[in-house]
Amino acid sequence: MGLNFPEIPAALDLQRMDLVPAVVAGGATLLLVAALLTRRRRGPVLTPLAVLLRGASFGVVALLLLGPVQRVHERRPGRLLLAVDMSRSVDPFARSQAWETLRVRPSGHPPPIGIGFGAHQRLLDPGFPVPSGPDADDLVSDPGPALDALLLRADAGGRAARLVVATDGAVALADEALPPAADLSPLLVALGSGGGLRVQSVGLDVTGPPVPGQPVQLLWRGTASAGGEAVLVVHVNGQETRRVVVSIAPGAVEIPATTPPLPPGRHVIGARLEVVGDDALDNGAVTEVSVEGQPTVTVITDSERPLVLSALRAQDLEVEVVTSSALAADPGVVAGTSVIVLDRVAAATLSAPGLLRALTQKVSRGAGLLYLPREDLGEMYDVRAKPFLDLLPLLGQEPPAPPEPEDEEPPVPPDPGLGLKPPDPDKPHKREKRKAPSLGLLLLVDSSSSMKGSKLRLAKEAAIAAAEVLHPKDLVGLVQFNLAPSLVLELTPAGDKTEIIDRVSRVKASGGTAFEPALEYAAEVLEAQDLAIRHVILLSDGESRPFRAKPLVSRLAEKGITVSTVGCGGSFDEVMLSDIAHWGKGRFHPAFNANEVPQIFTIEAERVIKATGARHRRDAQERPPVDPPTPPPSDDPPIDPPEPAEDKTEVPPDAIPFRLGLPAPYLGGVGPHDVPGLLGLHATRARPGAWVSLETESEKMPVLAHRTLGYGRVAAFSLPLEGAWAAHVIGWDDYQTLLSQLVRFLHPDASPRRFHVNAQSRGRSVVAEVLDREMRSLPAGLQVAVVDERGRVPDVSIDRVGGDTWRIRLDPRDGAAGLVVRVVTTDGREPVGGSDVALAAVPPPPEVADRGLDLEGLEAWARALGGRVVTGAPASLDVPERVTIRQEAWGEVLLPWLLLLLGSDLLLRRLWPGRLD
Repeated sequence: MGLNFPEIPAALDLQRMDLVPAVVAGGATLLLVAALLTRRRRGPVLTPLAVLLRGASFGVVALLLLGPVQRVHERRPGRLLLAVDMSRSVDPFARSQAWETLRVRPSGHPPPIGIGFGAHQRLLDPGFPVPSGPDADDLVSDPGPALDALLLRADAGGRAARLVVATDGAVALADEALPPAADLSPLLVALGSGGGLRVQSVGLDVTGPPVPGQPVQLLWRGTASAGGEAVLVVHVNGQETRRVVVSIAPGAVEIPATTPPLPPGRHVIGARLEVVGDDALDNGAVTEVSVEGQPTVTVITDSERPLVLSALRAQDLEVEVVTSSALAADPGVVAGTSVIVLDRVAAATLSAPGLLRALTQKVSRGAGLLYLPREDLGEMYDVRAKPFLDLLPLLGQEPPAPPEPEDEEPPVPPDPGLGLKPPDPDKPHKREKRKAPSLGLLLLVDSSSSMKGSKLRLAKEAAIAAAEVLHPKDLVGLVQFNLAPSLVLELTPAGDKTEIIDRVSRVKASGGTAFEPALEYAAEVLEAQDLAIRHVILLSDGESRPFRAKPLVSRLAEKGITVSTVGCGGSFDEVMLSDIAHWGKGRFHPAFNANEVPQIFTIEAERVIKATGARHRRDAQERPPVDPPTPPPSDDPPIDPPEPAEDKTEVPPDAIPFRLGLPAPYLGGVGPHDVPGLLGLHATRARPGAWVSLETESEKMPVLAHRTLGYGRVAAFSLPLEGAWAAHVIGWDDYQTLLSQLVRFLHPDASPRRFHVNAQSRGRSVVAEVLDREMRSLPAGLQVAVVDERGRVPDVSIDRVGGDTWRIRLDPRDGAAGLVVRVVTTDGREPVGGSDVALAAVPPPPEVADRGLDLEGLEAWARALGGRVVTGAPASLDVPERVTIRQEAWGEVLLPWLLLLLGSDLLLRRLWPGRLD
């Protein structure tokens, strides 16, 4: 049996390369000496054999001294790295199915490393199903930290891995500084919404006017992912009042509901659609309803039988009469009334310091005031002498002095030295026709829940006022938006006043606030029209959901669509609105007092017209005279034109016709069509922020206007409603209707309690401001208490951030649709004087609102990671093998051969001694 000399490997490395020259030189010397010594001896066979044995032994020893090693390649299956989205935006069924498919690996493969990401990352055990339930469903979804941890594992494993991210795309935006992962062949598995029934609320609308003692008609609006049964639960003021089983179909869902009969007052109503297996974070909606009772009216007059009194009592209103002297003696006689009517009381009498202070305080705390002036010349003029006039929405003008007779003088011809030329009678006068560019004005009005009440009413008035400025042929449109935009008024000629008023009046408030969809929708509406000037005015009172505003608004500006913004109230996002106006090449107008919104809209429309050279409403009214066309010559006999029909309406020569001005709630069904006109009125003009609802036809002088003062409203006529000036108004068919509707309009919405609460939603937080109607600063020992629309105490944190301001943060996992805030003492009792309640609707978390697949988000992460998107988890995945290079000492196999050579040499010495020396 022969021995095989070990084969030298191709990948043989010598660790001690520095010994190679010494070993080679030493070996050559030893071989030379051995050869010289052996030549002196006789032995033709033994001498070469001895040299061979000793040379081979030396070669083996030299090789061992160089430390040869052999590289051995080991191949092992790579590892699968899984990042699973654990947020609520992902359907639990779809997530569980993807995990079950991906966690099972073939035999011989290592188990995958799984990390669930959300607000925090957690390790997932591949031997168990994916966790489910409220403890595992985070509301924030950011895979960045989880990916960083997985990529570190990949580095430790020699990048022999495959990265898989299972998500719906509703995650954080791709970071440019994301670690490279293209060599891991990333795969993004799109998790759909699954087949279960899930519903999401859009809003809760009141479909009918609230009537005391009658049920309120409601409409719950939302969407459903599939058909099935659900339970609609209605809460009123924290108490469950209705529970109805309903059947729903996939898509948009509208479910009517009713409340029990409600008494007068403010009521918080919530409706929630309960579905088995669906979370309750986005199924509820909330609204606030004000059921107005009958106002208590006090008429201040010195007339024995005022017509105002009989008109109000004919409309079933409770009216009390007080003389002006009694009011001056004791202003407290109006303490219990809700509306004060001042019928021909001298302004000088009302300007007494004590009485004026009492009236101002009464109106500022929520009462209504109606002023009917006397006919005396200058009654509504001179605010300095009569400071009461400063409360009114009308500002009196100085009455004209009586004309003095003067002798007529002949006209003076122009002085030739001044360079003036007399007109040429032969040259016809031509007026140049101005070619103005066409204008399209689109109004974006925030219709979120925080805009309810006076702010939304003033926004409607502002929209109509802006349309009044435009040329009748220019276009105006309105888009209401909360979390989604809705086209209320498509681009319509500004001269179509009836259509504009009808459409604008349909705007209702509900839901949260998001600027991005509204701005994108505005671009679609304006780009569809061939207009030279396209301008957008965005009005909001709160904060929008975060979005990349600069690229969007800059893109609009590049397309010629300019954007201006208006912030309404005291809680709007000033930084965001001002940035949007800057990027949109428009203006930012802060309106901390909501009463300024109509005036701001008018000013902004005027500014755009002036800056762009567009047409104004005046241009349609100031038309040059046009000569009638000359008929062509004809041989036919001329035909006499028909005589005009006789106008049977007798119009007094001195009557001043008046008409409807801006729309107002108290003008419903009222029109001055059967009134010949007014026989006199005080010369006035509207105060800034006032709303003129009736005006004269020729000079547009105000006849009736109203304004907001503090928490109350003040309305004023520019003439009394009886007497010589109102001789034709007395017989007006709508006389009683107008008065009763006006008084009900002035009736305060708020309760007369001491502490007033204003709550504004800012995402999942609420800022509550408390006003003491009796003192400038809040007394000590007060705090705010919070419940949700169901009457339960939500999971919130409350911090006092100012003397009268609290910030309330709602836990992301809490399912409250709205927070009801009130003032209590530190021990939880009702404060002295009582407290109003304020409702702030809270939108669901962004992760819940973004139901379904976000394909843009998925593609963004795929580009950042260098991977691709697939729908559904693949059953098999190719994972790169892990190759390990191991070094083994190769010299160990030579040791037996070295022993064999040395033994052979020793045996030769023993058998033939002396012959090898």
